[in-house]
Amino acid sequence: MLQDLDGQLLWHYPEDPPVQRTLEKVVAALATTGFDPFVGRKLFSMARSAGLTNIDVQAECYHLIVGEADPDILKQWELKLEIAGPQMSRVLGSESEARKQSQAFLDFFAGRTRLTYSTVFTVTGEKPL
Repeated sequence: MLQDLDGQLLWHYPEDPPVQRTLEKVVAALATTGFDPFVGRKLFSMARSAGLTNIDVQAECYHLIVGEADPDILKQWELKLEIAGPQMSRVLGSESEARKQSQAFLDFFAGRTRLTYSTVFTVTGEKPL
């Protein structure tokens, strides 16, 4: 079984151009660490390349925030941003800038007109003996 997200952090509407530019900069820099926000869609191809058979693919909505985000979801995003903090500081040049941009991202979720989502892909298969 393989499972991962697709579009994590990236799909929002309406977009906030400064927040989006920061996201794109951070995501591009995190690529050197192996972070790939689009890995979910690649799992089927990876399973085939690994020689799996009887492959089944499921795609489901994972994050779906419509309007103002639930406080529990905001706490999850705060934790994700805290974990990413050292890398964001490196990419953005300082810890204070990383905190500022993290807060801007969290404030983005306070808007009542926002929609944010990502998809989780689950791929199962069998490895022939």
